[in-house]
Amino acid sequence: MEKVSIKLAGAVALALCCVATLSAEVRLPKMLSDHAVLQREAPIHIWGWAEPGEKLTAHFHDQTVSTEATKFGEWSLWLMPEHAGGPYALTVDGSSKVTVEDLLVGDVWFASGQSNMEMPLRGFPNSAVIKNSAEEIAHADLPQVRLLLVGQKSSDVPLNDISGSWTQCNPTTAAEFSAVAYFFGREIQQKEHVPVGLIDATWGGTPVDSWISLHSLGADASLMPAFANRAEFAQDQARINQIIAEEKREDAEAIAAHRTPAKHPWHPRQESWTPAGLFNGMVAPATAYTIKGAIWYQGETDSSTVRSPMYHRLFPALISDWRAQWKQGNFPFLFVQIS
Repeated sequence: MEKVSIKLAGAVALALCCVATLSAEVRLPKMLSDHAVLQREAPIHIWGWAEPGEKLTAHFHDQTVSTEATKFGEWSLWLMPEHAGGPYALTVDGSSKVTVEDLLVGDVWFASGQSNMEMPLRGFPNSAVIKNSAEEIAHADLPQVRLLLVGQKSSDVPLNDISGSWTQCNPTTAAEFSAVAYFFGREIQQKEHVPVGLIDATWGGTPVDSWISLHSLGADASLMPAFANRAEFAQDQARINQIIAEEKREDAEAIAAHRTPAKHPWHPRQESWTPAGLFNGMVAPATAYTIKGAIWYQGETDSSTVRSPMYHRLFPALISDWRAQWKQGNFPFLFVQIS
């Protein structure tokens, strides 16, 4: 019994040691990965996590900046503005060292919205296609353009990191990336002759209030109908499983009778229609990253009789909200209006 206790105590001690070692590792967010583009001519924000109180030093190009992690293990520092250029490496030293390489300095654009912006260069399977898609993809080897595809994620609270990391722009990565963002970035790179970083944070068939922070939605009484719309949507979803099952039964019955199945209403994923849900999961993690501006293509979901009267208030609220969240002033916000 005593030997068992000694072995158990040893195992616990070893496990605690491993946990301590893991928690002490210096980490960067996935947005600060190999192949990233950092915004030129503006203060560059670098942040991450380490052991509480740990002293850290960042080295980038000709700059060296030090900071200290908070009691929560969070750290943050700012680099002086840089001219367009690269590739460079970023190293952060603490009790451990983390290095990211092949970083360029140029213009960073945040692309967001619903399916119009989400549609990849290859097009949607069995649906919308991009003109000359195959040819465009074949010529998408652009070393000065970098792509970051944000995974679709809804959250009740603002997240501090994303899934996905930066990639070089080539036929493989461009094929799965927003076509609108790709053409936008390619044109800027060709005209400005600077590196361009594109962040694709999109989700098809989503309403504008899903992309606005809860703070902004709750601070303006005129935006309260967004929550009433959510309540109505939630009520409609109460029988969604039975509705889908019935639609499948009807389809099977039609096929068995050699008839064309009736067209059923589209059913969005419930979490993507949560007010502030997509802001929390896909926008909030990026607001710490210095950008040039945003491009937006959305509005069709808000064109229904119930939602359209609110769009003229919600969309300007989104623009103001994002500019406030990024704390960069009135950065360019370019959009296509389809509501």
